[in-house]
Amino acid sequence: MRVITRQQSQKGSKIWAYKGAIAKRIGPKPKGKMSKLNFTYVEEWDVVMCTEGHSLEYKTTTREGYMEYHSKREICCNCPRKEKCLYEKADKRIIRLHVWDKDLKEIDRFTRTTALEKRIYKRRKETIERAFADLKELHGFRYARFRGLNGIKEQSYMSAAAYNMKKIARFLHVFLFFDEIHRSNGYF
Repeated sequence: MRVITRQQSQKGSKIWAYKGAIAKRIGPKPKGKMSKLNFTYVEEWDVVMCTEGHSLEYKTTTREGYMEYHSKREICCNCPRKEKCLYEKADKRIIRLHVWDKDLKEIDRFTRTTALEKRIYKRRKETIERAFADLKELHGFRYARFRGLNGIKEQSYMSAAAYNMKKIARFLHVFLFFDEIHRSNGYF
């Protein structure tokens, strides 16, 4: 998705500037400094722990979806790893974790480990994502037909009901077909 803005230059001609909807990419860490991978997220306490065992507490979530965890200035000033941890003019450390990091790590776990988990993840494309593709293409999930939250809920419930009825009809057709074959061959 792109946002188009129109600006006037000094000569009066129109300039069309394209601004991406994705946040600005932040460059790599400076050499010799610790990355956020050296820090550990503790879900039970909702804190990030540094290598010295001190906690960075949650401060805010940015519009781009990053949760910011800030350390305390007093602790960082007296830390023995201050030179490796803090950037040039900073007096405290800020760790930014995306709200989807945990889910992405869970998905990566399936794609990078045993052969069984790779096969399970491969089947996911055929089942879960296929259902969303059918709802989007065949049942009008691509566009909202109504306004407001209640209208959208109604549309999604009706689409899901239609999709489930189709699945039941397909299942009954296969079940009844095999039932007739078994009865005609004398299996029952």
